[in-house]
Amino acid sequence: RIPTLEELIIEFPNVPINIDLKQKSPCLVKQTLRLIRKLRAEERIILASFHTANLIKTRVSEYRGLTALTPVEVLTLKTLPRPFFQSIPLTGAAAQIPTRSGPISLDSKSFIQKCHRLNIRVDYWTINTTEEAQRLLDAGADGIMTDDPDLLVSLFRAFR
Repeated sequence: RIPTLEELIIEFPNVPINIDLKQKSPCLVKQTLRLIRKLRAEERIILASFHTANLIKTRVSEYRGLTALTPVEVLTLKTLPRPFFQSIPLTGAAAQIPTRSGPISLDSKSFIQKCHRLNIRVDYWTINTTEEAQRLLDAGADGIMTDDPDLLVSLFRAFR
């Protein structure tokens, strides 16, 4: 059986959790934040969404945990020189991205370093080969999202 979000947060108290707010529902952000706050888990949960409105609602709700960058923020970060990007008010602290967005490559070591200089962690999805995961980790990626954790677990044990 699949655990509820509450069961997951309680069962793994020392594990950082990434929650993707997939639906664009008026009550989704409010209910999710209520649960996270009730369980005092803000500091270890990153909230992400493709829906900019979900992340804006999260941010204006004074969520104390990390939020991911919106897709527009990621592309702005990729295309603008760092001094210009630093002048934009940005509250997202994680780039959770594919290796490419159309013709735009997001997996270069220089892009990861740019993010790190701005205190933005970089997590890639959906990576399902050890070779690609190793390449991204070697380039400085902070995290890998996969459909097959068993495939990559040995890589992460060796990476520590």
